[in-house]
Amino acid sequence: MSITKLPNRKKDGVKEVFDIAMAQEYDEVVVIGFKDGKYHVQYTELSDGMRVIGALTMAQYELLKLGD
Repeated sequence: MSITKLPNRKKDGVKEVFDIAMAQEYDEVVVIGFKDGKYHVQYTELSDGMRVIGALTMAQYELLKLGD
């Protein structure tokens, strides 16, 4: 698992995240976005929901370790 923090959180940073993801040629993607105080989740077709939940749990753990 890798978590990468980019320096710009506005449109340029969002575009950079998507450009990197496109270059990685991921098989499946889950996007969590924040706008106007709400969160939005979008995803491609997922082959294994439990695997995604496990990955989200690990991402949560890693993000909590990073603090802010």
